[in-house]
Amino acid sequence: MYETVIGLEVHVELLTSRKIFCSCSNSFGDGINTNCCEICTGLPGAVPVFNEECLEPAIKAGLVLGCRINEVTRFDRKNYFYPDLPKGYQISQLYVPLAVDGSVELKGRTVHIREIHMEDDAAKLMYEDGKTIVDYNRCGVPLAEIVTMPDLTCAEEVVEFLEIIRKDLRAAGVTDGKLEQGSMRVDVNLSVRKPGDPLGTRTEIKNLSSFKAVSKAIEQERNRQIGLIEQGLPVMQQTLGFNEQTYEISVKRTKENSNDYKYFPDPDIPPITVSREMVEAFRRKIPELPSVREKRLVSEYGLRPEDSATLVRSCDLADLFEASSKISRLPAVTLNLILSSIPSEGRLPSPEDLAFVAGLADSGKISSGMAKTILHETTVNGTDPRRYVEEQGFMMITDEDQIRSAVLKVLEDPSNGKAVEDLRNGKDKVLGYLLGKVMRELKGRADPVLARKVLCDNVLQKSDE
Repeated sequence: MYETVIGLEVHVELLTSRKIFCSCSNSFGDGINTNCCEICTGLPGAVPVFNEECLEPAIKAGLVLGCRINEVTRFDRKNYFYPDLPKGYQISQLYVPLAVDGSVELKGRTVHIREIHMEDDAAKLMYEDGKTIVDYNRCGVPLAEIVTMPDLTCAEEVVEFLEIIRKDLRAAGVTDGKLEQGSMRVDVNLSVRKPGDPLGTRTEIKNLSSFKAVSKAIEQERNRQIGLIEQGLPVMQQTLGFNEQTYEISVKRTKENSNDYKYFPDPDIPPITVSREMVEAFRRKIPELPSVREKRLVSEYGLRPEDSATLVRSCDLADLFEASSKISRLPAVTLNLILSSIPSEGRLPSPEDLAFVAGLADSGKISSGMAKTILHETTVNGTDPRRYVEEQGFMMITDEDQIRSAVLKVLEDPSNGKAVEDLRNGKDKVLGYLLGKVMRELKGRADPVLARKVLCDNVLQKSDE
């Protein structure tokens, strides 16, 4: 029996127009090496200048994750050589990071945030026809690195944590969180131990860019370390790569400690003062976070946690739900309509229009199929639902005599004779077929529950005769 101990380093690209230490554009998808300058490419004599635009999203990240924002922060040089690092060092924050001592609540566990620091991203290496291409567009893109304490114990907790911070950081305007574009990347620090033993030797799996990759990498590395221990072999402190296609782990290098990077304060960038007024101004810009809203919708509207989680994935849908529910006083019906009847394409209905349809559905005047048709007309074609209901005569037929008349017509139709006989003999599979015929007679407007009852009653009655 082994325990898994996991800490994370999550890199998120900050939403800014310019890079962190120069005026180059911070945009994704442009042509190779079109957004770079002498600072990005590390040319001799180039002097970085801090872009203060980066402060707002970075400070918001700290506030979202419950951190204390330091009043003075500064940058340091992290020295190492790699082909994607043209300066020979990365500008980061070791000694006085921007934010410290935060936390994120999971289901039954608190994950502590040690720090959030700013740094510049490295360039991107691409491999083509046996050649290596260096794209400096990403070099200098502003990052916030979120460093957790080793509080996580399994892949499921890690993914839950990442989903929470991704939703909240996106809602706050910190990052777009697009894992497929690399604007959120995860390094996993993992060790195993037997209960009660000291922490084991950790390894670091670098640059995981999907939640599936995170889960698979954790599973693979946990099993690898346990296998080594069971064979009496040591676990080496190493930096590892993970192939997201083959799920294979490879050793990149022996892991360095912070003193191996020979950190020292960056001489070109003066310390940055962060005023309380600035922090509070940024705090006021942060909307209600999805993680907070998700819990409030459960307590305030009685939603199931899974339904609330689905709603808050879209701020617009959650806003529509709340606004419409306050008008109709029908949160359960409103939720059902949003999840089942609003098409993925087209504009959203107004809260008033959705409340109108919810009222009709709740009173039994329209069926769920009618509600879907009405909302499709409203959202795709912009039709007023009140006028559409009136013009189409969409109110559900609940008059039993009118339904019985349609039922008798279906039962007396010779083409339905075999189906009627099968139903009389207890073959219930044909019930849907006959009920569809009845609904067609009434243009889909019959109360389906009442139509089913009348159909069955009349079939049994004729059987008795």
